[in-house]
Amino acid sequence: MASPALVSGPSVPDTCSTTGTGNQTSSAEAASFGHSSLQSSNAPPARVAAVRAELSASPLKSSTPRSASVSAALTKGGASSDLLSIVSKARREGTETLYDFRWKKWLSWCTAQNIPPTNPTSMQLANFLAHCSSVLNLSASSVRGYRSAICTTIKQLGGPAFEADFLLREVARGASLKEARNPRRVPLWDLFLVLDFIRKQPFEPLGTIPFDLLTLKTTFLLLLATGRRRSEIHGLSGMPQDLAFHRDGSITLRFLPEFLAKNQDPKVPSPSLRVRPLSDILAQDDEDRHLCPVRCLKYYWDRSRHRRSSQRRLLISLNENYKKDIAAGTISCWVSQVIRRAYSQP
Repeated sequence: MASPALVSGPSVPDTCSTTGTGNQTSSAEAASFGHSSLQSSNAPPARVAAVRAELSASPLKSSTPRSASVSAALTKGGASSDLLSIVSKARREGTETLYDFRWKKWLSWCTAQNIPPTNPTSMQLANFLAHCSSVLNLSASSVRGYRSAICTTIKQLGGPAFEADFLLREVARGASLKEARNPRRVPLWDLFLVLDFIRKQPFEPLGTIPFDLLTLKTTFLLLLATGRRRSEIHGLSGMPQDLAFHRDGSITLRFLPEFLAKNQDPKVPSPSLRVRPLSDILAQDDEDRHLCPVRCLKYYWDRSRHRRSSQRRLLISLNENYKKDIAAGTISCWVSQVIRRAYSQP
């Protein structure tokens, strides 16, 4: 085996929902607001887990205060139902979710500070962004994200325009430089240690292991084999017509029709994924054949079919009674579980 490689792993929450009901908002960002004391290393793990579980158990509703307020403002200005429908699709679903979440946090902060949220001064908005960076220790990209979400929404509601405000740009620039001087160190994990862990018991034999272990292994190997983002794996279709099994042993996976990858041109259809087997390059007695993503996918597809009802995505919830599609964040939780289990083995 090649020498161990240390891989930068994503920051993951301590607890993960296995029912597929978690929202897609950054867990670190969510836990920061209203619970800034949790950033301290002295915070009890049980308290951290409880707060994060509470946050993940309360996903945003489809009709959020932000979207409702924007629709009301546009309607008051004479917008037709067709216009409202078009404007609601101006941003991708993930962006809308983040905008909703960040607008709610802005509303809460304004309420505590007795500030009008739809008509603040640039100084008040700059104070909020500085609070995000210095007190809540959010990343520079998150600070810029809050600026974009808040400024866009205020403008939609007929408030002042802050896009070119010098002070807000200075806050964003300062947060970036602060982060450059004090880089965030994400946990390092050994890829080969994890692969060695999942190619044997309790992740083998695939035909008899519990469905949750089969799901974890399939998800991990699929991400590794394709090199795709979490959102792209989440966007894979589980409809029978969107999977093709080829004579050479490979599998073609297609995306849901409405899926758009990050930075994908909406006018260009999503290309399909071709996953090839390891059997072509490995000997029959090679233990690494247990790491073949195609082998896992075939077992997963066969064992998941009787669990499916209205789910449209390839990966489904570990809870057999949960009949909705999982959230993208659930995939991150599954990967985190695999890594944690590998490091907790005797």
